[in-house]
Amino acid sequence: MGSLINKKKFITHNVLVFSMLVCLFLTTKKGETAVTGKISGLVREEQTSKTLVNVRVALLDMPRVTLTNQAGEYVFVGLHPGQYDIEIDLNGYRSIIKEEVQVDIGLTTTVDFWLKKSTKKQPTLTKDNISGFHNNFDQNSKLINASEIWKTPYRTIDEIMVAKSVGTVDWANESIHFRGGRSTGVMYMLDGLTITNPISKGIGLHVHPRTLEQIEIITGGWDAEYGDSHSGIVNLVSKEGRQKFKGKLIYRYGMWSQHDEIQPYLVSWQNPDDNYRIHALELFEGVFLGKPYPYQIPYRKDRRTISEYETQAINPSIYTPILPGIWADRTQNPEFPLTNSATGEPILDANGNHIIESLPYKAKDGSQIDYTTKKVTLPDGYEIDLREYSKLSSKNDQSSFATDGHDLDGTHLGEFFLSGPLYGHNTFSISGQRRRYQGYLPGSLTKQSGIQGSLKLLLTPDISLKATTVFDTSRRKLSRSEYRFNPSMNPIGKNNGFNIGVLLSHHLDLKTMYGIGLGYFKNTYQEKQDERSWDPFTKTFDRNSWNVDLTHKENREQGKIHTPIPAYNDPNYYIAGDHNEWKSQQYSIFTVKADIERQLNRYHHLKIGSRYARTRIQVFETVVYSESDLWINYYDTQPSQISTYVQNKIEYLEFMTDVGLRLDVYRFNSQYPADWEDPLETNDDGGIKYSATELDPDFIRFVYQDELHSLVNQEAFLEEQKLSFVPQKKNPVKPIKKLVLSPRLRILYPIGKNDKIHISYGHYSQMPPGKNLYQNTNFDLRAKIRQVGNPNLVPEKTRASEVGLTRQLFHDTMFGITCFMKNMDNLTDVQFIDIGQYSYYHFANTAYAWSKGIEFILQKRESDFNRFSGMLTYTYSMAKGSRSYSNNEYVDHEHKTTGYQWLNWDQRHRFSLLFNVKCPFNINVEGLSRWASGLPYPETSNHRSYSPPKRYPSTYNFDVTLNWKLNSLLDVPMSLFLDIRNLLNTQNLYNVLDTEMYEIYGNPMYSNKRTTPQAWSPPRQVMLGIMMDW
Repeated sequence: MGSLINKKKFITHNVLVFSMLVCLFLTTKKGETAVTGKISGLVREEQTSKTLVNVRVALLDMPRVTLTNQAGEYVFVGLHPGQYDIEIDLNGYRSIIKEEVQVDIGLTTTVDFWLKKSTKKQPTLTKDNISGFHNNFDQNSKLINASEIWKTPYRTIDEIMVAKSVGTVDWANESIHFRGGRSTGVMYMLDGLTITNPISKGIGLHVHPRTLEQIEIITGGWDAEYGDSHSGIVNLVSKEGRQKFKGKLIYRYGMWSQHDEIQPYLVSWQNPDDNYRIHALELFEGVFLGKPYPYQIPYRKDRRTISEYETQAINPSIYTPILPGIWADRTQNPEFPLTNSATGEPILDANGNHIIESLPYKAKDGSQIDYTTKKVTLPDGYEIDLREYSKLSSKNDQSSFATDGHDLDGTHLGEFFLSGPLYGHNTFSISGQRRRYQGYLPGSLTKQSGIQGSLKLLLTPDISLKATTVFDTSRRKLSRSEYRFNPSMNPIGKNNGFNIGVLLSHHLDLKTMYGIGLGYFKNTYQEKQDERSWDPFTKTFDRNSWNVDLTHKENREQGKIHTPIPAYNDPNYYIAGDHNEWKSQQYSIFTVKADIERQLNRYHHLKIGSRYARTRIQVFETVVYSESDLWINYYDTQPSQISTYVQNKIEYLEFMTDVGLRLDVYRFNSQYPADWEDPLETNDDGGIKYSATELDPDFIRFVYQDELHSLVNQEAFLEEQKLSFVPQKKNPVKPIKKLVLSPRLRILYPIGKNDKIHISYGHYSQMPPGKNLYQNTNFDLRAKIRQVGNPNLVPEKTRASEVGLTRQLFHDTMFGITCFMKNMDNLTDVQFIDIGQYSYYHFANTAYAWSKGIEFILQKRESDFNRFSGMLTYTYSMAKGSRSYSNNEYVDHEHKTTGYQWLNWDQRHRFSLLFNVKCPFNINVEGLSRWASGLPYPETSNHRSYSPPKRYPSTYNFDVTLNWKLNSLLDVPMSLFLDIRNLLNTQNLYNVLDTEMYEIYGNPMYSNKRTTPQAWSPPRQVMLGIMMDW
């Protein structure tokens, strides 16, 4: 279905903007990506106000010097974000040095000077708190400087975005949405080079916030130099060393509190149909983890309770411990007369008595429970040692829940940072982190290490070379609720990320510079159970799965996979077996870019640039449900993108405008069937025709990376695995190139001295996530539910406009209001292709949406007379569309509705208060309070409507940080800090899990009536730390 959005009202605007841009393109020169800012201003004589010519203007500790022109103007372009000291010098006048002038990404910081006639040579020292913030077009760009980043110990970029309340957070789906757009429409950049995950469109590299000089979060109206994004931009700029040595050494320790709601997750089950009474988990017939309760029913097809069995007159069943924490209805193996296997007659001893033998108890399901060895053998020969469950007894003793709760280990984090000069004006910066993070979910644990560095070489006074690198590795033990009583089944997530960027900058003069950049970004992620692998290419199902003809030891030695084994009285918990999912992803992006900019005069700043990016994506995923339901997804593809832009920033006293035009060209190398309803070649009997495909050797190495480590002759192994048999597509075609032209326009119009109106309009586009383009394009149809990517998808598009007013209330206080509107087209959705036994789903650009809202901001900066600073924001917004996420129909295509519905992130109200107070005794207090109205939660299939949706309760959170600067120890300043997340231990509902269960019982739970702590917000976390700063 096409979009319902009326596009006619945009035609006039588009023609006008395009005409302006064509005229501009014919007259412009070149520019650069906005990872830098500039300083400009006028120099006047104080007594007469006349402009001064040939005044020497210098940036201290840098080889950047200029002279004022005939109009008394000066400018420095291409400055890295941070603080600078400016010196003004002219014979006959007293020199002035302004310190700590702040430069921000993509903004102009205006610093004017008034010189006095004087014979004194000692310069006047002043501190400047003017920031490019005052010259910005609007308030949709959040700039976070290094000093602000260091105040609060954020661990990730996502945490900062949540803390700064830049968008709506859909906690149930773990996504952040800028102004009603999809979370997949955000682009992440580091030093002008992309670090976006091409598969999911999230951030693809862990960059520690404290390694950054500045973070820019743009939620609307961004320049033409930014592409491949239709919701927002997250622009990260790494630190550069300066001419003074600086260093920091930090250690933090954190502790979790508890939520009461975590208790149902730790025990087997609190049955909502039984007044939420606790039930101990019955591992096997008659064998319990923990002491069973009298009201529990121990045996299937028998409604008698444990209490009734214990009080029966004949053969009462008394449950007693057989191991610490393991209770059973018997303690010994049953005894049977020994019989002759040929005749069946009992065997007698010399005295004529029956010879008795002790044999494992055989349960009704065929399992054998050996009470002597404390082992259980399943009918297929799989052996389970009950001692493994005994280790969990201390964590599952229900009698201790009321007082002790569940103990979680602490979090440890160490960091260092060092920067300074090398020789001359060459500088370096290096930082590293080591983290051991215990999550609030039992069994979850993350170990992460990272190192980042930058090197800036001044080759000549006008040419500099900057190299940056990031390396990050992590190992995360995931916590799955169904594996609560067999933690060894929990999958391990391993991630390794690497990024290197090189930028050559050449200042042809003080108004003109160009830059050439190279970047390479790579990330590898693997998620599976340790030492378990499934090979769908060279092994049939029976060669991968458990073999009943082999012993337990032989199966394990051959790497056979056993299906998860459910508990006896609760099939929703798996107590043995193997995790049945395997995921491996690897992607890399090679980027080349060239940019040139020129400050033509005081009013015109012109830019042009071009970029080429080549991406490689390798994915291999398997989920084994059964022999007749095997989900396989693998692809190896190399798309590319070429883009170019032109932009002119015009700055007059009366108004400012920024006009730009961008062209993006996308290329793909995959194939898809010409007719989606007749996609495959078939044999005469109607079966699918298969053909041999030769796999790329690099892809084979990627798939079999674990196996290759133990092989001597790897090349022979690769030769054996190179052929794969896949369904043969009928009439395969290649996707056409996609060309997108995006005009952008922004206007800033001052009204009087303190008021400014800003207006922006632009077209923005982005290719859908790689998983929507390439998933299962080999048409592997062994799964019962099949999903196939569409390489011929077109870019998702957004047309956004906004208008706002900014008023300077006082010299340190600003108020702003912005109204925005977005129309989104060509969004990705899933369509069901009904072709009988080979029916499947595939992606198409059929979804659409709109959003609109109003934002208020009141911000106060710290001043010399007031040590209080803060920011209060409020947003009222609406978001409607045909589909929230691209997989909604995949879940429930039979009840698909058309037209507009409230999106999952439709949030009416959002408040945020950030404050900072500098107290006596060098104590700094920072607080962050957030309140948001409830989001819609999914309706049940048979109750969907266009009426106002049912919503989650509102959420509230308050964080506080205290920093105490101590006196120097051994001439090294030290600080102690206390960081408390969720100070009030608020329990916000984040996920109803299953809508129908939630509406029946009023509590979040799955359809099987189980719950998880992930349904609520994390509990309070307290972190203590110490920092040495020099």
